[in-house]
Amino acid sequence: MICFRKNPRFAAIFILALSLSGMLSGCASFLWEREYYQNTEHMAQGDEALSWDTLPEVRSETELREAIINAILNNLTDPEIRIIDYPGELTNTAVWDILKDIQDQEPIAAFTTEEGLAFNLTPVLSNYSLSLFIPYREEERPQIQPFSGTDELRATVAEILNAYAPRITVETYYFDEQLHDMEAIVRSYYYENPAWAMEMPVLTLSLYPPRGNTLHRIADLTLAYATPDYELRRMAEETQTRAFSLLTELPAFPPAAAGEEPGKREARTLLWLHDTLCNTVLFDNDMYFLEVNTGERQGGNAYTAYGALAGGRAVSEGYAMAFKLLCGELGIECRIVHGQKDGFNHTWNLVRAGETWYHISAGADDMGPTAVYDAFLLSDEDAGLQGFTGFEGQYPAAVPGFWSYETISPPAGRSAEESPSP
Repeated sequence: MICFRKNPRFAAIFILALSLSGMLSGCASFLWEREYYQNTEHMAQGDEALSWDTLPEVRSETELREAIINAILNNLTDPEIRIIDYPGELTNTAVWDILKDIQDQEPIAAFTTEEGLAFNLTPVLSNYSLSLFIPYREEERPQIQPFSGTDELRATVAEILNAYAPRITVETYYFDEQLHDMEAIVRSYYYENPAWAMEMPVLTLSLYPPRGNTLHRIADLTLAYATPDYELRRMAEETQTRAFSLLTELPAFPPAAAGEEPGKREARTLLWLHDTLCNTVLFDNDMYFLEVNTGERQGGNAYTAYGALAGGRAVSEGYAMAFKLLCGELGIECRIVHGQKDGFNHTWNLVRAGETWYHISAGADDMGPTAVYDAFLLSDEDAGLQGFTGFEGQYPAAVPGFWSYETISPPAGRSAEESPSP
């Protein structure tokens, strides 16, 4: 058990006071459940410390470890611990080993405390008084979210991302670096939610403790945005507004009639979306060639649905994000695909019409002076013939299907070179 001195760094000081008569039964519950300390009237009146006769007690190494961890849980900087009836001699070396092990193995200690934790061990007759001096990394501890499974972690990450918050801190007793890959979860969420994805943040992940075989971990992920959160929210709202406005021009395509190939309405809708994007968005050649020359994704509005729908300029990723956003509003299954086109990084879509998946790249079809249909409703084999690679085995198979530009009846009077005015 612990007695705590007042510290001006904190607005509230926590303490648990147990009477000697209830010590043995209450001690175990307090130590193992790690309950938070509460202010007491005694401490609130300004006393510097409880007297030796009223100090709570610990009686073993296990209780001592738990008492130290509880002090750290409560952000206490200079707690005192009374140690009585300790089995064997308690030395400075033994205390140092306990403290080092806590910092190395206990997630909350590894996460919150700095190197340089100090102590003073004082024998008092046959007992000991241990004074600790605990430095912390931050004045205010970030909120730590618990999770117990991948689905719960994804939900927690989504909640933080939707607010464009700069930090996600989570804790679990069953951490698996592959199942709980937070950077992969963020990237997955980004490409699954183009209405939110206004900027891919720079991610920095730290695990506490950073090494060892413990499954109990705290994962701290920082997300650095170049754009202020209020501006990202404004961009997201504008993107959604532009998408709704564009879709008001969508013709009312009928579904397939009895005996017709299924997916006709989806196929005609996909053609309209393809043509509309090619007609309203300009392919950003400057950004594209900058990426080709550097070999790296550049980022910025050209890579987002905002760039395509609100800015009118995009590279392949921006077209694909806008296409997915519009498909999502219409209930058409659509995925983002990352691979290469003619040996260079390229992003496009997999869409489902009826029971069949198809490749579509409005960005590839809009790279020239006139929109074409070379990358519209392709099978895996046809996509490969058009120079698309790097997707094999990672996405649903796009087998040869019925629908293509040729099998979709375009509106009367429009040729393959013409696009509808949205």
